Amino acid sequence: ITKEWVDFHLEELGEVIEEEGLLKECDKKLSLDRQVLSIIKLRRIGIYPEYEGYAIWDFILDDEISDEILVIVTDKNGEIVDITWES
Repeated sequence: ITKEWVDFHLEELGEVIEEEGLLKECDKKLSLDRQVLSIIKLRRIGIYPEYEGYAIWDFILDDEISDEILVIVTDKNGEIVDITWES
């Protein structure tokens, strides 16, 4: 899912990402995929102690160019339970 999310941004919004200079501070030794992953921002953390998916972490690229959210669900031990893509 994460690879699909990154690929979507590179394929659909690659020109905008370049125009906005979002990757200008990235380590150019990294692959383009890794550069995109290095600039994602944590938008929200939801804590739900009563559920297996104890914490939900919403990551975004940039509010102004994309509303696509990479969602990581972790249990109370911090282990990843699920990864989804939402908008």
